[in-house]
Amino acid sequence: MSIIKMSKLSLAGNLDDKAEITSRVMKLGVVEIIDFDSRNCGCEYEGLFDKDSEDESAAKLEADMAYVNSSINLIERYCPEKLPMFSSRKELDIDEYRAIVGDFDSLWETAGALSKYEEKLGALMAEENRHSNVAESLLPWNSLPAPLEYEGTKNTKAIMGVMPGADAVEGAKAALLVDAPESVLEEVSSDRTQSFVFAMYHAGVEEPAMQALKQFGFSRVQFKDLKGTAAANADALQKRIQTIKGERAEIEDAIKTLAPNKKKLQVLYDYLQIRHERLKAAGNFGKTGRVFMLEGWIPSHLAEGFVSEMNSRFACYIDIQEVEKGEDHPILLENPKLVQAFEPITEMYSLPSVNDVDPNPVMAPFYFVLFGMMIGDFGYGIILTAATALILAKFKPQGMAGRMIKMLCLCGVSTAAWGMIFGSYLGNFPQTLMGWLSGNDYSSNFYGLWFDPLTDPMKLLFFSMILGGVHLFTGMALKVYMLLKDGKVFEAIFDVGSWYVLLIGVVMVMLGVGPGMYVALAGVAMLVLTQGRDQKNPIMKFFNGVLSLYDITGYLGDVLSYSRLLALGLGTGVIAAVINTLATLSAPGIVSYFTFTLIIIIGTVFNLAINALGAFVHSSRLQYVEFFGKFYKGGGESFKPFRINTKYIKIIGGKRI
Repeated sequence: MSIIKMSKLSLAGNLDDKAEITSRVMKLGVVEIIDFDSRNCGCEYEGLFDKDSEDESAAKLEADMAYVNSSINLIERYCPEKLPMFSSRKELDIDEYRAIVGDFDSLWETAGALSKYEEKLGALMAEENRHSNVAESLLPWNSLPAPLEYEGTKNTKAIMGVMPGADAVEGAKAALLVDAPESVLEEVSSDRTQSFVFAMYHAGVEEPAMQALKQFGFSRVQFKDLKGTAAANADALQKRIQTIKGERAEIEDAIKTLAPNKKKLQVLYDYLQIRHERLKAAGNFGKTGRVFMLEGWIPSHLAEGFVSEMNSRFACYIDIQEVEKGEDHPILLENPKLVQAFEPITEMYSLPSVNDVDPNPVMAPFYFVLFGMMIGDFGYGIILTAATALILAKFKPQGMAGRMIKMLCLCGVSTAAWGMIFGSYLGNFPQTLMGWLSGNDYSSNFYGLWFDPLTDPMKLLFFSMILGGVHLFTGMALKVYMLLKDGKVFEAIFDVGSWYVLLIGVVMVMLGVGPGMYVALAGVAMLVLTQGRDQKNPIMKFFNGVLSLYDITGYLGDVLSYSRLLALGLGTGVIAAVINTLATLSAPGIVSYFTFTLIIIIGTVFNLAINALGAFVHSSRLQYVEFFGKFYKGGGESFKPFRINTKYIKIIGGKRI
């Protein structure tokens, strides 16, 4: 249970072997490659090596990946696959992977065919939308017998247009009778907002006719590219739309016939992605005319196996160096499986730095206990454990999500245990149910192992403060350990030990136990005499020492923060009791049994969801602020080895070290 020791790795090989060496390093997946320039700028390699570059080839592969991915998306669009809630990559044996990749040309042809289908579908859909829009715009003119291109005769003019409603049409007709009597205006159709009109007038009165129309909001409409009546054009467009739909259906059927190739195309995409990652990694290498060089980090316990594996295959030079004390390096944690489930809590805050200790082995049991106390119900704990265990068994989630669900599963066990201690089984469900069915009062019955927080909240508050004190003292103990590990004995005794003495003395005074006042005063004296030691002036030394006592308010505030254990624990029980009361308001009966079951199920799901979220947030907060604040700095960067990372498949098999 520690931060894994890292070593610096340098590998130099023949430029002709670069591709094969890079591939092997990737398959082994134990080296984090670092940028050659960033490590060696201004050092002994400067001027000897140039920065390698595969940008052009990498860009080509990116384009190929996008090409294949669009084909996969096209299949998924027309042949959707039902995925589980927590979808994971499909496992594929390495021999099957090689067989699929070996048929590269055929797969590329399939991707090309799908790409053409997608292009045709896009063109057909654009045409269909265009025709639909035109057909819709023709609908108001379907009853007009004149062709759309008709503009009048030698002595007349004809125009189509829209006006804002029937009143405007009548007003325009009246104005035309006065200003241009040699004209006619007819309403073709109308809707709620406007009227569609057709007007004819003598060519000699065009100007007064147009002025009369425009003063009533007339706006001209033209269909420049259409010939014939609106009805005939609309009919032709609808026929073309139906033809397009048929063509689309044929293409969609053709896509469905290629759908069985989806898995192979996914393998092809991941194959291209692997090659792309190799080229990106090579961009971090240094090179000369005949030699390339890569540098990186490797876990120290894997270094010997890596060197042996590489030397057995290639003529290359590998140098392994231990890191110096305090030197920054990527962080990789090694913990038991139960502790690993709680690592996401620390990762959401920050990974430990090289000067920190791994807090997870100590943090995990506290988080386990605190989460369970904040819900503290046997029924909710069993439901939480069963639900998360089912998800783990059925969907097998990986990564951060998988570890979080494992953590919630363990926290469900803690919740159930605290529920037995506090006698909470879906709140006061047993007492309420028995009282509802029998008519007797069972509210005073207690079925727990210790006490009921709802009837004795001060006991829970007192216990929460004690647990909080233990949590804080543990954090301080880790700080002492870190100082002693660095040989800072004086700081361990007086910067942390003084607070142990003072705080223990304060607790003894509060409890009226022994010589608590003298113990507290001893802690005060230790702080006053040592906390200003960085000052040269004796008066400032004393003054800074006195000021350091103000930090006691921080410790007291930290302890009070654990009162949230009481607040959340009571909240869960009170809401559960309200739900149980609502479920039993009506007398027992067939309908009442149904409503009782419905209210209990809905209420339980709601109460568990809201309080599990609260327990997660507040348990994390107690770790981040109160616990980590005593010893932990963080700021570490996670170890990211150069390995095969695929999107769709997980390749199994092959040699590991």
